[in-house]
Amino acid sequence: MSFTGYLHLGNSAFEFMPQCLQEAGDSRHGNGWGMAGDSIAATEGAVCAFHGVLTNRRDLCQEAGLPENTSPQQLILHACLNGQTDFRALRGAFCFAVIDTANRKLLLVRDQLGCDFLYHAALPNGTNVFSTSLNNLRRLPGVSSQISLQALFDYLSLGYVPSPLTIFRGIEKIRPGHRLAITENGCDDAIYWKPDFNQKQKINYHDAVAEAWKLFDIAVKRCLDAQPNSDVLLSGGIDSNLVLALASTSDGFGGHAFTVGFDDAKYDERALSKLSAEKYNVPHELMQIPPSAWDELPAAQRINGEPYGDSSIIPTICAMRLAKQHGSGAVMTGSGGDEVFGGYRRYQAMAVRHRWRWLPDFIIRPTTSLILKILGEQEDARARFATLRRFAAFWRMPPLPGYATFQEIFSEDLRKQICQDWTKNATTPYLDGWAKLSDEMNVNDFVEKFNAIDVMSYLPDDGCRKEALASEVAGVADISPLLDLDIVEFGLSLPRKLRVTCGERKRILRGIGAYLLPPELLKQTKRGFGMPVSSWFRTECKDRLLDLASSVRSWDRYGWFKPEAIEQLCNDHLDGRHDNGARLWILLCLKTWLEQL
Repeated sequence: MSFTGYLHLGNSAFEFMPQCLQEAGDSRHGNGWGMAGDSIAATEGAVCAFHGVLTNRRDLCQEAGLPENTSPQQLILHACLNGQTDFRALRGAFCFAVIDTANRKLLLVRDQLGCDFLYHAALPNGTNVFSTSLNNLRRLPGVSSQISLQALFDYLSLGYVPSPLTIFRGIEKIRPGHRLAITENGCDDAIYWKPDFNQKQKINYHDAVAEAWKLFDIAVKRCLDAQPNSDVLLSGGIDSNLVLALASTSDGFGGHAFTVGFDDAKYDERALSKLSAEKYNVPHELMQIPPSAWDELPAAQRINGEPYGDSSIIPTICAMRLAKQHGSGAVMTGSGGDEVFGGYRRYQAMAVRHRWRWLPDFIIRPTTSLILKILGEQEDARARFATLRRFAAFWRMPPLPGYATFQEIFSEDLRKQICQDWTKNATTPYLDGWAKLSDEMNVNDFVEKFNAIDVMSYLPDDGCRKEALASEVAGVADISPLLDLDIVEFGLSLPRKLRVTCGERKRILRGIGAYLLPPELLKQTKRGFGMPVSSWFRTECKDRLLDLASSVRSWDRYGWFKPEAIEQLCNDHLDGRHDNGARLWILLCLKTWLEQL
């Protein structure tokens, strides 16, 4: 369901563009415009291309007086032609493009939470090109393939390229919840939806649990209506197990659950997930991921079109491939629960910092310095005291840079150590972007200021990117009930203490889980969907690490890095002096992407 297109607004001719779209699917073009894709609708004076899924399509059709089987692109075209351009009512993961061919206007829209992706470039000759595929956009005439050093800098910091940047100069992502309107008079990049953290409901804990349960059940049914016969990707966490519990009693459920794990207790959730599958009598397929699963990395980097360094992409692809092997065409996941209902440990750290904000600096600094000295560098991010160490480092810094320490892979000092002089004048625009997001949303609560950044930046650019990418690699559709906008808006409207406190996270989902889940699941600490990168780099995948270090001059064709510094990173990791697993992984991902560029 991908699409690619262009609208030419300049004075010069652009005659050869239609030929570039012929292989991209159903192609429509006219005087100065063209569009190609799998899901296109056209009427006199306008054409629309759609990508993704509308989970409330039937309801929207009924409200518009259209037949129930009206396609999303036809529905959107009908709305636009009737002057209805408030897209907040749309639910699902989607993006679309509408060309008003009569008036030479282009409208590009991305869903509220950024679950789907849309790219855009304005060419010097007055042509605006757009695509759901970064690779397809780069192939169009006149589009620059020059690498953005700022985007590379951000990738090293975060493991992904944050919106609106892409790794290529001149190409941008449409931001979540935005509509970009382009005419001969210029571009209007407007927000049509943003999360509201300040309008809090007056509701008690038990009523909040009941309402969230009801909305969650509706969201699961919407997903199964939009993607019939969906199965469930099941981890050992609360979110996906609640999806299974609600789906198991819903019409349209595919009837299977799929779980992947590792031969490492810290990363293996198969035993926990099995408890829910047995409780709801759902056939459960399990798979142990071997180190050879890293062979999925080239396809993932190639399809993504820019480097992506979240190691959980590998188990996500494996889980979707497992589902595909057993005949599943679509799966539901538990994505979004941490952002919407406060599941990350960093929120607790911020809550504690806010509660003890009155402590003077002369107490905080020596205390945190002592903690850091005693703990040293944690060998594994899941080590017992790793969170305490990160919390101590966070408390020593101003709030926003402190928040960044929970996200950054290469710190500023490490970036300078491994990179050549090009980073001397580099800034950290993701900090500026996060500050701007926080200002735009004007969030009052200290903890929720950073929760808002997660919702509008980390979630779409990392979490949603991972699932969309794995879905494309494995050929299985994915859908996330907890990212239903009704659930999101309800969750964020709850008083923060109903979501996360100094001592408890994800309170509302745990409240639902007390009725629906095996108690063992509720007792588990958060694990995340990670992979034993650090240990594999020292054992089964050591050869990949040695190749990474020895071939820097080959894969780093632009001379960005100091080969001796990367070799030192590898040696320090292999010798056990430092845990550089996450850093080496994102360098491996960058190397893999560059080798296919």
